[in-house]
Amino acid sequence: MEEKMKKKSIIVLMIMIPVFLLSVVLNVKQDGTGDYTSISGAFYDEDMQSEGGIIYVSPGIYCAQYYYLPSSIEVDIDIIGINNETCIIDGNGSSNAMEIINVSSNFVIKNFTIEDGDYTGIKISSGSYGFSTIENCIITDCCNAAYPIYQKSGIVCHGNAIIQNNTFTGIENVWAYYAWQDYSIGGAIYIDFHTSSISNGYVQIMNNDFIDNFAADCGAIYATSNQKISVSNNYFEGNGVIESMYLQNLPKNCVIAAFEDCNSVSFYNNICYENAYLDIQGPNLEQHSLKFKDCAIAEIFNNTITQNLNSTEIEGINGIVIDATDDEGDYEIVNNAIYANLSGIVCSNNDYNSLTIDYNNVYDNPPYSNGSNNYCSVTAGSNDISSNPHLASNTFSPIWSSTTKSPCIDTGDPTITDADDTRSDIGAVCAIDHNYDLIELPDPSVDNGLKWLSFPSLDDVHSTSTYDPDKAGDLLFDILDPYEDSELEYVSHENDYFVWKEFGSWQGTEYIFSKTDGYIFQMNEAATLEISGFKVSDNTHIQLDGNSYENWIGYWLEENQTLSDAFGDEWENGNIYSIKHQDWSAYYSEGTWKYKTSYETDDPPTLSYADMVKVKCHNTISSFCWDNGTPGDSKSTFADPEYYSYEEQIDYIPLFIELDETDLPQEIGAFVSDECIGATVVESDLTQINAYTTSVNPGDIELELYYGSRSAMQNKTIATYKCVSSNDPEKIQQSLNTGENAEAWFVSLREDSSIIPSAIELTLTNYPNPFNPTTTISYNIPQDGKVSLEIYNIKGQHVRQLVSGSQPEGNYEVVWNGKDNIGKQVSSGIYYFRITVCGKTLNKKMLMLK
Repeated sequence: MEEKMKKKSIIVLMIMIPVFLLSVVLNVKQDGTGDYTSISGAFYDEDMQSEGGIIYVSPGIYCAQYYYLPSSIEVDIDIIGINNETCIIDGNGSSNAMEIINVSSNFVIKNFTIEDGDYTGIKISSGSYGFSTIENCIITDCCNAAYPIYQKSGIVCHGNAIIQNNTFTGIENVWAYYAWQDYSIGGAIYIDFHTSSISNGYVQIMNNDFIDNFAADCGAIYATSNQKISVSNNYFEGNGVIESMYLQNLPKNCVIAAFEDCNSVSFYNNICYENAYLDIQGPNLEQHSLKFKDCAIAEIFNNTITQNLNSTEIEGINGIVIDATDDEGDYEIVNNAIYANLSGIVCSNNDYNSLTIDYNNVYDNPPYSNGSNNYCSVTAGSNDISSNPHLASNTFSPIWSSTTKSPCIDTGDPTITDADDTRSDIGAVCAIDHNYDLIELPDPSVDNGLKWLSFPSLDDVHSTSTYDPDKAGDLLFDILDPYEDSELEYVSHENDYFVWKEFGSWQGTEYIFSKTDGYIFQMNEAATLEISGFKVSDNTHIQLDGNSYENWIGYWLEENQTLSDAFGDEWENGNIYSIKHQDWSAYYSEGTWKYKTSYETDDPPTLSYADMVKVKCHNTISSFCWDNGTPGDSKSTFADPEYYSYEEQIDYIPLFIELDETDLPQEIGAFVSDECIGATVVESDLTQINAYTTSVNPGDIELELYYGSRSAMQNKTIATYKCVSSNDPEKIQQSLNTGENAEAWFVSLREDSSIIPSAIELTLTNYPNPFNPTTTISYNIPQDGKVSLEIYNIKGQHVRQLVSGSQPEGNYEVVWNGKDNIGKQVSSGIYYFRITVCGKTLNKKMLMLK
């Protein structure tokens, strides 16, 4: 059954056990080669009792044991068998194969077979407020006394206990007839832990197998307690009730487990499969898998309860039964898969304080009547489903294959997460590790309904002839319908429609979404996409096309990273030069990156999982991969403008603005003809506006500075400013016009700009002028660059090339001897000498006289 017990843990009762130093180690060997030949001899060893320690027990058959740890002893004692099949504690007809009275110590019994106790395998007696742990034991063949005078069970527990990783099997808690019925309740475990001496007691039962155990009531577990009870990650199969040995008196009606008058019980992640229906002659006996009666708190989460029917499937066992008679109790039944039983969820008495039923899959109870008994005297939860759960027959995990996907996957309570940090699955076992992405799509009142995004996780496993979860029509189904009033308006991909309305129907629904591409959604209403899938590998490589092609790519790493970290070496080499995010841009020019910075850091903005960016590069990058070699960063956040408002569009031109750090406004708005085309909150001396220019007529951009609480200054409007365009970064202008389709604009509102190149001032003279036959031409180069100095005649014909090549900044002189390029003396007249440096040209006139 070990394979069937791979379950997830939703809520785990935290066990705080004091840790003591185990200082004494003793060995028990029946052949006399150890410290003791009996377990009790080692247990009552003086040093063991005073200091605690470990007792290792070699294979053998040991007689019934009695362990007493009074309040005067607070130690750790672990009794550990070498092998749980060969280390046997045999009660040999004694009332208890093992009895424990543990007042205040930590006591562990591990790796034993415990058998043939007429009353119990292990009894944890009243007053045991220390922690008694029973672990990795096989408890079998107990409870054979038909005329008991006190309670029988595999384990009878009246104190604190941890019962984990054990196998309870073949226990028949027999009873003679009615007079002895109440002593034969709980085949494997009986808990009666009511005490006023402590308030923080508990019994935890986890990771056990309960196979083929029987009693007059509750073949596996019965519990009543005013302390905490937690039952989790157990497997129940073949358990049931039995009639009396004589007169065939009827048993009670709980097959697996009952919790009665419990202060707090948690029943989590358990599998109840094919437990035994008792076929009887005479009156019908209604039988229950699980019963919760008059509990103050009962939490029943993430269990799988299935196929608890007789062989003909016409009679069987109810699933979960609530029996509330005391006008109290809060019951929660959430995330359970309950199918193919006689009934699903039953409320036999509804005198409770509250009953919550939600996110369950209750299906086909019973199979022969199409689930007519899914709910009895209760109402289905608003998020319950009723579908074939498609759980694997050997592991009970939700099936996720090319042909089948379980409806239990990612449909449980969204406030609970599975071990892979996805939304909870329904049932005791979670699906294979995957991602569950919630993509929130905005209302038009937010970002004009636009969302730049990607889908790093998609379901590329499950696909049928009628359904493909990667296909646009299936992935977006909920936001496409109804056509006339759909939540989605369109999806765009690389400046073209991907999904759109045309000719009275949706177009593009056959397209397949890619895990690495980026998309823009235009919404008519807010919506949420829930996507269960498998994330693209971190080291996936894609091609980025060059020649300034706009690549729409997704960011698929789960760690936030700054642009410099995410792009790695590509950030430094200048090949990639433009990166546009929905909220910000970065642009490479004049050997440096320009980007918006925040109050907290001068680092570049960050990318987050499922972001989309538009990337341009000069040359094609055939194998690009996000660099995941650096630790994650905090996500960049930039405040939205409050003073200025504008309408976001599908694209924009980034407008970088450099400010005087002693004169920082609170916000800056960009206007064309009094219409705001974008704005930003100023957080540093370099900020950026997304300028949405497509909805306005071409015009010059004016900047308005709003100071707000930062200064008593009034708003300032600036119509002329020092600026350049990416189209001609060396041409310094006094204003920008939206008629220019640039990739980026740069504005400086301070004298010593770091983003606007200095104006190039050339000097060009000659002496003498007029001249005959030679003259000296003098010029100054304000910065390193390519220089061309040429002579033209009055007709504009080229006469002589005097200088052609790169020269460093400085002053230069060149003598022209009055000859042309072939060495012929030119005639008298007017000539022009022209110099071009770094894209700037200056002409002067001179006169040759003979």
